[in-house]
Amino acid sequence: MAKYFYARLFREHPGVRSLFPDDMADQRDRLFGALTAAVAHVDDADVLVPFLRGLGADHRRFGAVAAHYPAVGQGLVATIRFFSGDAWSAEVEAAWKAAYDVIAGVMVEAARQAEAAGEPAVWDAKVPRRERPAPTVATFTLQVEPDYPFRAGQYLSLTLHEAEVRNVWRDRLGSGQGARRGLRAALPRPARHTTARGARQRRRLRRGGRRAVAAPLPAP
Repeated sequence: MAKYFYARLFREHPGVRSLFPDDMADQRDRLFGALTAAVAHVDDADVLVPFLRGLGADHRRFGAVAAHYPAVGQGLVATIRFFSGDAWSAEVEAAWKAAYDVIAGVMVEAARQAEAAGEPAVWDAKVPRRERPAPTVATFTLQVEPDYPFRAGQYLSLTLHEAEVRNVWRDRLGSGQGARRGLRAALPRPARHTTARGARQRRRLRRGGRRAVAAPLPAP
């Protein structure tokens, strides 16, 4: 379903393609993760609204703006219609459109408020220390610029790839006492990153390097 959605979105709205990474595997997982979380809490506004607000503010790091949301909504409804078959009806379509309008409205407003409050879309971080406790795992320490709102046990979302590779982020479980003392996280070596390019990307996350870090994410 996610492949169909993105293929249709990029075909009908090619201008949004630059917001996404070249390798869409992780992005497709993110889409289903977000949809699953939203559906699971659809009747619990106390959980759903903060979740959507976090997504809205966080999507600023990808360059998403309010004008992009209608295209995504059209593509999402068209995808659900395609896979629903005979179960689809005008009433179902109206319900999905109304639900998406609410979701998009919350996310857009959260992004607007974050901008108005001066909240960064990303923070700058340097890597003062990197270790390799096992052949397939590296641990690293990040020193993030002041006021990074991290709490131990949250996930860090940071860039790992070359600067010219657009919007490639990885989530890592962080630990530590706060930005001043440094945040520690592990970097497993994915099987698909066994190419020379993958090795080069891993080497770039070395001591003295710099990374962009998004707002911390709560543990699932």
